[in-house]
Amino acid sequence: MVFELIAEFFKNLDPSIYSALASISPFGELRAGIPIALLTGHSLWQAFWLCTIANFLTIPIAFFFIDKFHNYFLKFQRYERMFNKHVIRIRKKGEKWVEKYGAFGLIIFVAIPIPGSGAYTGCLAAWLFNVKRKHAFISIMAGVVIAGLVVTAIAAGIVKGLF
Repeated sequence: MVFELIAEFFKNLDPSIYSALASISPFGELRAGIPIALLTGHSLWQAFWLCTIANFLTIPIAFFFIDKFHNYFLKFQRYERMFNKHVIRIRKKGEKWVEKYGAFGLIIFVAIPIPGSGAYTGCLAAWLFNVKRKHAFISIMAGVVIAGLVVTAIAAGIVKGLF
């Protein structure tokens, strides 16, 4: 019964909602949102802007979480282990770009559309490498735009090839 209600709810949602939700998900971001938007009938530019703007929303959310809740959650071992594991990976990847080049490196770090390099990870990298918040916001947004253009171009080619 519960599953039928959930299925009915999602069946009636506008396809734009799926794309936006995928774009704000820390597991998909633009890499998931843009292909979903293209597959549900959005034009290239609609897909790009819808998902890019949705992904922009993750930046203040991620910084708010880091600022307000992170220290509280460190009390829980599972969170601390997961966070520390993630931090080690980000430090390793981020020192090549963010530590060396600061805000400009953060653009490149976020712009490369591979798993573990989106807006959420960019916020954490900015926090780890002490990039000024204003510069971090601008850099992460620029990186998201570049990643969005790359993903749109790749997804458009794949979707066109499928149909």
